[in-house]
Amino acid sequence: MSKRQSSYTTPVSSTSAIYGRPTHDLDVFLDIETQGLNAYTHEITCIGIIIEDDNRILVEKYFTGSNEEKILNKFLKLYNSKCSRIASTLTWNGNRFDLPFLFMRCLKHGLKFVVTNQEDVKENFPKFEFDGKWRQPSLGEAAKFLGIDLADKAMFDGKDAVTLAKCGMMDKLGEYCVNDVRLLREIHKKLEEVDNND
Repeated sequence: MSKRQSSYTTPVSSTSAIYGRPTHDLDVFLDIETQGLNAYTHEITCIGIIIEDDNRILVEKYFTGSNEEKILNKFLKLYNSKCSRIASTLTWNGNRFDLPFLFMRCLKHGLKFVVTNQEDVKENFPKFEFDGKWRQPSLGEAAKFLGIDLADKAMFDGKDAVTLAKCGMMDKLGEYCVNDVRLLREIHKKLEEVDNND
């Protein structure tokens, strides 16, 4: 009997982002904020998303609030409505965190999440020593390395996102989340520009 594949994964040729392909269809950039790191006990507090067509932004928004099921339903309604046109779903550390977390929280509420053509942009950045630890760069570190403006990013970090949710500052949380999605998009653009220089 074949091993069942988790429905949050859609087969792609590589876990690394695939650059140099025609951008004639929709790219979806995605990020989530959560109460913690355990999808079995912690909830999603915000989902940020940008949808673009040939480098033109069609949608830039976030879903947040005190009701996780409503957040997930609103996100799935938008994502699934574009599913047939999605060329890539791009994340930062999505293979290890965002996508499995989304899948499990959807499962908790009896919802189905199937990602289309996932690309984890972080997989393009190898491990080096950061502050005595051998690891891949954070989103902010990668953006800084590539010369991307971090003015908005500097206001908060991941720990602050948990605090914002606990304090009910959902608009601030949404702004933080969407700014991370913007940084992800800018990093992706930089990588595509380099690849297209061949």
